[in-house]
This record gives sequence, C-alpha cells and structure tokens, in this order.
Amino acid sequence: MNTSELLPLLQRHKKLSITFVILMLLNGIIYLKITNYRQNKIEKLHSAYLKSGLKSGKAGLADSSAPTHPWLEVRSDIQTFKRQLPVMSAIIDRAKELKDVLNRNHLSATKIVFRPERIELLALWKYTGALKITGPYERLKALLSDIQKSPYLFCIESLTLINQSQKTEKVVMELRLATYFRDEHAFR
Repeated sequence: MNTSELLPLLQRHKKLSITFVILMLLNGIIYLKITNYRQNKIEKLHSAYLKSGLKSGKAGLADSSAPTHPWLEVRSDIQTFKRQLPVMSAIIDRAKELKDVLNRNHLSATKIVFRPERIELLALWKYTGALKITGPYERLKALLSDIQKSPYLFCIESLTLINQSQKTEKVVMELRLATYFRDEHAFR
C-alpha cells in the first residue's frame, strides 16, 4: 500500500484516524510523564540513601579508607583469600603433599588424577581428585586428620567408608578432594 492509497482510506475513516492520532499522542505524553516521575523518584531515593549513610557513618562513599558495608568486607576478604592461594603451577606440590600424607599413615591409594575446572566468576582454578584407599579404620582416620592439618587448602567434597567384611578391620574409603589455585594472570 503506497501513500496515494493511504490518504483516501484515512479520509473515509476520519473518526477512526483522529481517534488513533489522539491515542498515540496521549500514549506519548503519559510515557514521558511516567518516565520523568520515575527518574525524579530514583534521584530522590539515591540522595536520601547517601544522606542517611553519611549521617550514620556507613556510606560507602563517606570513608573510602576502609570498607564498612558487609558486602564490601566480604569482597575484600575474598580478594585477600585469592591472593594467598598459590598459582596453578603449584599443583605438583599439592600432589606430593597428598602422597606424603598417605605414606606417613602407611596407606596407598589408587592413582590420583586431578581434573581442572575454571571458576570464571572468581578467577580461580579448582582441581578435583578422587582416590580409593584401603586400610584399617584408625589409619584412615589419621589420614583425614593429617589432611585437615595440612598447611595447604584441601577441601573434602565427598567421603565414603565401606566395611569390606565383618572378619577384617579393612575399610575402603573413597575420597574426593578439591584444591584451589589462583589464575597466574588475574592479579597482575
């Protein structure tokens, strides 16, 4: 439909055309009023928030030397935690530490393979390894204690103990460990 066909159509339906134009103008006016009202409301709330924070001494902008909001403190704690984590190349040291803990408790495990997983949100690498260890319950308990006391961060994600038989003291422990490393390029 071109412009020459549209004009006669609008002339035949004048009332409908006028109503349509009036509705479109009203719609535009109402939209502008609501948008302007909301913008003013947002500005008033923002300034009231800043004033109340400045009076109580808890506004994030009032004192930039130290975080005062809980979420800023948590964020700072996470940054500190990440800086203290070793870089990814230290995975060999973690595997050696785990092997040493097993040897100290006179236990052996199935081959441990650590699988990397990138945690984008925190710029960290998580390495997860699963192992199966068979031995007396007391030694397995000592092993868990040594893992807990390790200076390195090992997180036990799952732990299963299975008694092989009622006749022996041998227990099978399936252990899933995770350890974390910072991205070598994240804090430069």
